[in-house]
Amino acid sequence: MKKEFFKSNYHFDRNYLDEPVKYGSVLLYQVGRMYASVDTVIHRHVQLDCIELTIVTDGCATVYTNGVATEVTKGDIYVSFAGDVHEIVSNPKDPVKFDFVAFNTLDPELHVSCEKIMLEFHNERQRVIRDDDIAEIVSRVSVEDSKRESFSEKLMEALINQMIIYMIRAFEGIVQAHSSRIPEDSEVFCYSLMNYIDSHIYTMRSLSELSEFTNYSYNYLSNFYKSVTGDTLMNYYRKKRLETARLLLSDEEMSVTKVSSLLGYSSVYTFSRAFKDYYGIAPSEV
Repeated sequence: MKKEFFKSNYHFDRNYLDEPVKYGSVLLYQVGRMYASVDTVIHRHVQLDCIELTIVTDGCATVYTNGVATEVTKGDIYVSFAGDVHEIVSNPKDPVKFDFVAFNTLDPELHVSCEKIMLEFHNERQRVIRDDDIAEIVSRVSVEDSKRESFSEKLMEALINQMIIYMIRAFEGIVQAHSSRIPEDSEVFCYSLMNYIDSHIYTMRSLSELSEFTNYSYNYLSNFYKSVTGDTLMNYYRKKRLETARLLLSDEEMSVTKVSSLLGYSSVYTFSRAFKDYYGIAPSEV
């Protein structure tokens, strides 16, 4: 969904969200630059089907992702994943400037690595990386996308793939730095199941997908999860879907029908009934 900006000093946005541009093995959804004024707010919007990097080039701001606030400042790169609902509020005393790029990859190896990052870093407070090379590449992507000269497709593919690799390496560095403090126990395993559901909430159509993810039968996973948490995987999935639905419905451009479809409900009626049973109000009342 296209961002909305208010009272910005400088802003350009090449928006391909409805029809991403294909550069070889990569898809470009959006690229741009923003210089905020004292009261700039990038309104809440849904991140669908792509990863977005917000590179803070000056000033500072608060990024709200799924209701969780993270402070960012010059040099920080905030990473948003598919399914996030987020907004950015500039610091009025030190207005933020940032570049942004939204993308996806069709390369199988890079896609697997990106999926792994989404699972391991789904926590909204763990999304900040720092890498000067990424910042430089995003600037070059923006310029090259506007030029469309000879060999632009090959150069854009190379630049965005390079950017993705640097992003993957940055997250791998975080994992290595903290690996000695990550316990491998039953609670961590259950957390990985929850993370998988969280990061695949728009594409998951059956909890049996967890079997492919873990190589364990669903019955085993279901019993194991309940023995550790006291709850069921089905309840967690149901709760996550409905919480995501409520976040989506807070965006006035999202209709009940569209939210129902995005979250894979069999019908608007089924979705509306489930929503009312959980929240006590109809989705149209949000």
